[in-house]
Amino acid sequence: MLIAYLIGWLATTLVALFAGTKIRDLRPSGPLAIGSLAVLAGMLWPLVITGVVQLALVAVVAKKLRAAGGRSAVDPEAELVNV
Repeated sequence: MLIAYLIGWLATTLVALFAGTKIRDLRPSGPLAIGSLAVLAGMLWPLVITGVVQLALVAVVAKKLRAAGGRSAVDPEAELVNV
């Protein structure tokens, strides 16, 4: 179990480090800041993977709803009724 966790930590750290160097903000950030965030993401890799899966599921559901012609929760053509 420990080996699986450490492999996930290493893989997530490397992916986060790669993404941190490729996707940059306009403000300069040092390699220590990018590396620290990558190591932190690696330590919390189960949470990172869960967040990525949730984001992907939301995107898939939204795409399916748009393709099915789903309406929004607020109907702009609904009339307001004064009580």
